[in-house]
Amino acid sequence: MPIDRSAILLRHRQPYIDWVKSQDPSAQPPFDVHERPVYLLPAADTNEQAKSVLRRYCRVIFELELDAWTSDRSIWPKDLTYKNFLRWFEVENNSLIFDLVAGDHADEEE
Repeated sequence: MPIDRSAILLRHRQPYIDWVKSQDPSAQPPFDVHERPVYLLPAADTNEQAKSVLRRYCRVIFELELDAWTSDRSIWPKDLTYKNFLRWFEVENNSLIFDLVAGDHADEEE
């Protein structure tokens, strides 16, 4: 069943990778396509709505991605603006979200 949400998939860009490496040079974070973070956001029907929703939530997402490596906010970058968010992360929007678990479809036979 469709749910009233949109999703964004993040890909870490070089500034994020460089920042992680500056915190821990031996870090081997999952930067490949198979480990892309996904965030569910309020539904957005148009690209303009999706941009508006992302602007509203970008700081929270930015903080979650930084916190994944360190909770020490004193070493986080100071610029957590939307513009910098787009420098640090590539964003792919998706408005077609289906929840197969909610309808117990997983238990149906093929």
